Amino acid sequence: MSQITVPVLAVFLTGCSVQAAPGRSLTVAIIGQSNEAGAGQQPDPDIPEDLQHDPVGPKGGAHSMWPTVEAMAAQRGVSMWFWNSAVGATSLVHSWAGTLRVWEPGMTLAQGDYVLAEGHIFKEMTPNPTTHLLTSTQSPGASPGSDSLQWQDMGPPRAGEVPDAVFRSGDRLFDPNGYVATALQGLRQHEGEPWVFISIGQGDAGSYWSVSRVQYAQGLIAVTDAALAAGAHVAIGFTCGAAKPEIEQAYQQRLIPGWHDALAYYAGNPRVIPGANLREALGPLTVQPNLRIGLQPDKVHMNDTTYGLASKAWVEALSRAKVLPRG
Repeated sequence: MSQITVPVLAVFLTGCSVQAAPGRSLTVAIIGQSNEAGAGQQPDPDIPEDLQHDPVGPKGGAHSMWPTVEAMAAQRGVSMWFWNSAVGATSLVHSWAGTLRVWEPGMTLAQGDYVLAEGHIFKEMTPNPTTHLLTSTQSPGASPGSDSLQWQDMGPPRAGEVPDAVFRSGDRLFDPNGYVATALQGLRQHEGEPWVFISIGQGDAGSYWSVSRVQYAQGLIAVTDAALAAGAHVAIGFTCGAAKPEIEQAYQQRLIPGWHDALAYYAGNPRVIPGANLREALGPLTVQPNLRIGLQPDKVHMNDTTYGLASKAWVEALSRAKVLPRG
């Protein structure tokens, strides 16, 4: 990839007014993971502080892509206020919508995962460690509290609560961590047309969860339906690539096809639009210094140059859908 020698944000914003004229106003909640929550390396020096409403980044030297989207929208006379409810290290299917697996010894778990063991459904309640996920070696049904894990006994399965099912809004097991409810609550924190932006996928690509194409599409539909029921519009996007072959394989074979399936499901619905698919918009990414397009050394998080391009990709997606006027 060619080297970029000027900060991306400066290219986007230099010489432009970033004050939105009175007009359309959007309040946007984010469903995503760490790349969406704010995994950048430096704050955004070129964006005025009065436009940085993102409550997650800049924070602690990190930033997300949303303040730049907000500033670019303001150039076009549209006010956008972001409620950044993204949560790092999460799966759309397991952490946001909820699904059920049969317990197996040694299985990998995250907070909110449901397992079927000894004829009951158990919910894993232990917060995720900062450096790794959890492992269960003893059945929660046979030995509650084993492995130092905290389990909640949800009782015997009810109708429709079968392994691999993805739960929907209204199901008792939907939204196991309250993440969807938190995102939708944010839409009431500010006046403006309510929107939910979905940008997620790296967690669902993990081999320990084995999310299928059908499950990923069902997860997107479950979360989107919940947002629609709350009166919001939805932009269904997808997160960026990772420099890990197993993630790329999952993207191409299962998750991106599932993303297209979900968009086809909502074809003709004016309240659902395609968001930015960052894997397609940015292409494959490798670890690169910050002035080149690529990832940080951890192989999964975008560097600052790439964050700027991700912001632009979201603005372009919103422009194609006529949510924003063309620049």
